[in-house]
Amino acid sequence: MSAALERAELIWNAVQVLQVFPNATATTQFLSWMQQHCLGRRRLLDTLLGATYWSAGIRSIVTLNRADFDLFGCFAIVEP
Repeated sequence: MSAALERAELIWNAVQVLQVFPNATATTQFLSWMQQHCLGRRRLLDTLLGATYWSAGIRSIVTLNRADFDLFGCFAIVEP
């Protein structure tokens, strides 16, 4: 876990990374998607992350789990 946290911190602080945070637009989109897709508590974090990306203008996501974001229909999904 320690190595994973160190790597996450390294990526978070990298010059190439644009840090984005939830805002009112992201929160509204998050609530809309949760209701629209009848999502439950297991989808809270992925849905808020997707809504935050969407509100920041991010339209392409690299992920190992396509299903986390495919549902929303607004992202180009890249699987490494």
